[in-house]
Amino acid sequence: MRKTHLMVLGLIGVCLLTFSVCVSQAPGPGLIATAGWEKLGERMVRFTADHDVILAGRQGRFNRLMIVVRDSALEMYDIKVTFGNGQDWSPATRLIFGEDTRSRVIDVPGADRFIRRVDFFYRSVGASGGRATVELWGK
Repeated sequence: MRKTHLMVLGLIGVCLLTFSVCVSQAPGPGLIATAGWEKLGERMVRFTADHDVILAGRQGRFNRLMIVVRDSALEMYDIKVTFGNGQDWSPATRLIFGEDTRSRVIDVPGADRFIRRVDFFYRSVGASGGRATVELWGK
């Protein structure tokens, strides 16, 4: 009986140790998981304008995009993606970002595509003011 009790306590200890390791490796507040994604560019926005561009260049072919907003909240009410062949595509989006958040995964139509640039139209949300950093990620 005593041996079984010690085994149960040992298993509980191992479970608690495993849990503490998993929690310590989880992203903390403000950290956004981007493993497996490639950063295509970023732009600091100041809210004195309502339109900015991230020039992605020709870094590779992508079929998914994600937008990360750091440092301030903003509303992104339009996005225009320009592909390497000059075609434009505007996904149906109206995104409201809190500080240090990301968009859902945005599927690019067709096969993998070169992303030349992304135009985005935005405004400040609430009293956040200041500036935000908008990052474009591809996969």
